[in-house]
Amino acid sequence: MIANKKNTFSGHRGPIYTITPGIRPGEIISGSSDQMIGSWSLESGKEGNFSASMPTHIIALCAMTDRGLIVAGTSGGTVHVLDPVKKTEVKADKYFESQVFDLAYSPKHRLLFVSSGDGRVVVTDSVSLEKLKSLQLCNEKIRSFAIDPSEDSIAIASSDGRVRVFTLPLMQETHNFHAHDLAANVVCWHPEGKYLLSGGRDAHLNVWDPKNDFKLIQSIAAHNYAIYSIAFSPDGKLFATGSRDKTVKVWNAENQELLLRINKEKQEGHLNSVNKILWLEEGLISAGDDRAIMVWELENKN
Repeated sequence: MIANKKNTFSGHRGPIYTITPGIRPGEIISGSSDQMIGSWSLESGKEGNFSASMPTHIIALCAMTDRGLIVAGTSGGTVHVLDPVKKTEVKADKYFESQVFDLAYSPKHRLLFVSSGDGRVVVTDSVSLEKLKSLQLCNEKIRSFAIDPSEDSIAIASSDGRVRVFTLPLMQETHNFHAHDLAANVVCWHPEGKYLLSGGRDAHLNVWDPKNDFKLIQSIAAHNYAIYSIAFSPDGKLFATGSRDKTVKVWNAENQELLLRINKEKQEGHLNSVNKILWLEEGLISAGDDRAIMVWELENKN
């Protein structure tokens, strides 16, 4: 397998912490330490027609596509709800004194999930934008959410090294297990719910069995440094991991075999930490501390 770089977006002036699919097809939204939210057209390869300036760094983004809204979480602990078509701010609400670390949205239950740097998760009604519930899970960062494909449960990774699983919409805890020796940075469900992946500060990629009380299926020394992001391909046959070691790696989703390593030496990849990856029909997309968003096209070698 080889990776060809289709495009690079380089409009940000600071590290890019997060990217998310946009409201419009073929569009992605990015957030950076430069306090700017940007939009990018994967079709034209150019900057989109929506941008917004925030008062502090943008750490997390989430698209509520069915409602036509973008949600941004900042290092100042504020959640901003934006309408990219009208180019207006619908609401800004201070959630935490610490930073907002991740956002997740369940269209089925009309719930927005917001995590903090001090161990809290707030559940919000996505229509009224009113807070419904606040849970103190630990005293460390809540780093990642993953809602399962049926939207019946949510997995939550935190810096205490644990992954917790809750039912939706009631948020009743069903599982709480030690996932990584250091921080658990990211969780991601297989598109059919076959297994749950977690990536940690320990650079390991772990595979968990949801049908067997999340028993560990496999632990892989996947990267040289912390894993920050995981994304499956649209067809579910592959997944990719992004790491502080500056690489993106592509894996076989069936057997977790490593298929490809994308780096700065071989493919002119990222110069610094890869903080977030997406995998859309238009390609595998990565963003990081080098202020660049890269779009990759993968093909099998004959």
